[in-house]
Amino acid sequence: MANSEACCVLLVATWLAGAVGCAPRGDHAADAGPLLVGPVHAPRLVLPERMRERLERGVPGFRVATLEDFHPEVRAFLASPGYAWSRTQAPFAVIGDFDGDERYDIAVLQCSDDSSRFVVVLDTEPVPRVVEVGRGARIPGEWHGLSDYLSYVPSGEMTWPDFEADTPDSIVWLEHAAFERSIFGKAALTYVYEQGEFRTYATGD
Repeated sequence: MANSEACCVLLVATWLAGAVGCAPRGDHAADAGPLLVGPVHAPRLVLPERMRERLERGVPGFRVATLEDFHPEVRAFLASPGYAWSRTQAPFAVIGDFDGDERYDIAVLQCSDDSSRFVVVLDTEPVPRVVEVGRGARIPGEWHGLSDYLSYVPSGEMTWPDFEADTPDSIVWLEHAAFERSIFGKAALTYVYEQGEFRTYATGD
């Protein structure tokens, strides 16, 4: 790694420790965990070897999505103020402590020639755990490119709208970070890790 990039990674790791509210510990203290480095609107995902190896052992033919994989209308939205790029979120990756163990985890949007999938790599010990939480289709025709994108959801109060009844929205308390999968122009689902698995909340319609 070049000296300038190494310096960038160190600065991002220092910033991320404060932004996400946790820091690497235990056997993983020697690295910064997953990082989004480079220009904020065109970041590159950097994973520790243990997480990268586990992710690559998943379903063959899938890779981490890039901005070019999204549909042009989605890219236009992502370039607008409507999407808040940061060091914890890009459309294809979200960094946060999803399971409350004080280590950074990563939610990733992967794609193949005809499909997409949403995967979480929990930085557990002794080895990371990979959880597939959903799939999408890349249907040939007028709509080319990905229409789903990811966002970071902080811990604390989360509004859970009631889309089917004329009742007030519910408030859900998140003990740790979560992430949202938005389907452009349609629905949104928030994935929350509860009691050893991810639960989904419909947070957009």
